[in-house]
Amino acid sequence: MTGDRGATTLYRPDIDGLRAIAILLVLFFHGGFRQLSGGFVGVDIFFVISGFLITGIILRETNTGGFSFAEFYSRRIRRICPALFLVLTLSIIAALFLLVPQDLQLLGRSLGGAVFFYANWHFYNHVGYFDGPATEKPLLHTWSLAVEEQFYLIWPLLFIALYHFVSRKALPYVVLALLCLSLAASQYILQKDAAAAFYLLPFRAWELLLGAYIAFLYTQAPSKIIATSFAVLGVAAIACAAVFFDAATPFPGIHSLIPCAGAALLIFAGQRSNIVSSFVLGAKPLRFIGKISYSLYLIHWPLFSFTRMTLDRDTTQGEGLLIIAVSVVAAALSWHFVESPARRAAVSFPALAGVTASAMLAIGLCGSLFNITHGLPFRVSEGTVQADAARDAGRKGDGECRAVKAPVSIGCAIGSLPHDDKYDFVIWGDSHARHLALAFSEQAAKRGLAGIIIWNAGCGPFLHDTRLSPNCAEANNRTERWIKTQENLKLVFLAGYWASYTNRFLTVTADDEPSTGQNRKHGPTGIGDTLRFLQSRNLQAVIVEDIPVFSRNVGLCTARARMFSQPEERCYTLAMSEYERSEREASEILHRVSQRFGVPLLNTAQAFCDRDACRVERNGVIFYSDSNHLNRAGAKYLGSVLRIPWPDADVKGAGLEQGAGSKTF
Repeated sequence: MTGDRGATTLYRPDIDGLRAIAILLVLFFHGGFRQLSGGFVGVDIFFVISGFLITGIILRETNTGGFSFAEFYSRRIRRICPALFLVLTLSIIAALFLLVPQDLQLLGRSLGGAVFFYANWHFYNHVGYFDGPATEKPLLHTWSLAVEEQFYLIWPLLFIALYHFVSRKALPYVVLALLCLSLAASQYILQKDAAAAFYLLPFRAWELLLGAYIAFLYTQAPSKIIATSFAVLGVAAIACAAVFFDAATPFPGIHSLIPCAGAALLIFAGQRSNIVSSFVLGAKPLRFIGKISYSLYLIHWPLFSFTRMTLDRDTTQGEGLLIIAVSVVAAALSWHFVESPARRAAVSFPALAGVTASAMLAIGLCGSLFNITHGLPFRVSEGTVQADAARDAGRKGDGECRAVKAPVSIGCAIGSLPHDDKYDFVIWGDSHARHLALAFSEQAAKRGLAGIIIWNAGCGPFLHDTRLSPNCAEANNRTERWIKTQENLKLVFLAGYWASYTNRFLTVTADDEPSTGQNRKHGPTGIGDTLRFLQSRNLQAVIVEDIPVFSRNVGLCTARARMFSQPEERCYTLAMSEYERSEREASEILHRVSQRFGVPLLNTAQAFCDRDACRVERNGVIFYSDSNHLNRAGAKYLGSVLRIPWPDADVKGAGLEQGAGSKTF
């Protein structure tokens, strides 16, 4: 992405053409063009190019005795920092006018990572279930710059050491061995921690080292036939990855070898004139896009991100094309007025380092200010601040949780204190079980009942289904074993984001036996096995029907509407027809399961819905932390109106308290 030209004494126009292919893949992928569902591989292509060019420089200058660490890092600073600092500064200005307080605070936290080149670690640590989508992170793309710069802090030192202590013939094989080690580690960690494999240098280094290895082969120019064949294979590999890869592809790992190998083949083939390298990649329009590719990469994502955040929706393909066009114009200006002059500037290394450090410190301080002040809330109205605060109210602990010693997945104790760690009831499920803590806790405490919520994000309470992720399967197995140890347990509430499981776990066959629906070889699955287990323990089970699910982040949408003086009703109101359409399948299945097993249903949606619509706001107070989770205010309200079928209570009377529900709005 940011490799300097000069890996050889001759300019390689095909390298700029390959850069153009890489950035165009990224642009159209981010623009929402489904035909290029694997366009994210453009970043991997950049890594290979960068490794080739930078290693070529180091190798050539070391061979001639002219390598200088000061000169090397001076070139890196002049190549990377001016355009980056410009984009970060413009992003700061835009954020002050466009972002609600929490979003500005999050931007402030990411500014430090972007300017001090640890963004990959920052975003690795903020990819959790409740950390928001990528479109809400205007500086997310700087993770790849961080990977590169971390590599180039280490690689020159390691290279020079290897150069002096390893024979010239053995050096390429050492690089190849390091490459293979990193690739193997990437594939291994992908199964354990996909985010680490994606963001962190040890598992990405092999892509840069692949480019480095090609730099050692540069003197072995292929014949024209081989060059043409390699170039065609390289294009085919990249095209295959760009078209057939998607979000479901395990990545990076071994799959990323396809586009990276394609890039390596094209770089190697370009040593000899061939139709692909000379006439396709070397075409003037592609060369131009390649020259501005660094600025284009820096600029395009903040434009996409700020636009989507302002519109509170994804951009259309037409809007995506417009953003791409604006990005190209802005990148051309940046290349002409910022990048090129900076590269040519005759500045001593101490002076350059001083100016760069000052700029980094200034931008970093802006980020700290945004973070410490919680997003400069004085910029917006009090109503905006209140709506924005709803997003964070109840994400951690949901109000009434206490530490749990029991060997369960993720748990919190509610209600009265347990005696000898023995509980009276359990709420078991995913995060839609967790957000019920405050709704259930006060009622349980009044009755002297000790309860525990056992939950895992994205893991419904489905026992023995082979299609569960390993983490979810093990979490549910632990819960099953733990329940067997509970002598006082009387009641188990099953809660989940049911609509998200209808195609995987809850499908009911013609004989009303919960199973896979399409493939009976898995045997009894889904919620059926869970209910059979509970009934075998003589435990009363209650299925908690889900709250209304919105298509947008309710609090964020409301905050933005208030910030820009736009109608806010659409943010927290869901037409009954839309609600019924989204919940119909899950509701029908749960009712059949209820009849099949004689298990009561606890309807929570009635607290928010009337005949016409569902509304999750009251007197200006927002009840959701995002599109489908209650915050503290919402859980407290639900608890005040919900008739929970506690042990020895009339389960047929479960539902809402008299006079509660939509009439209270």
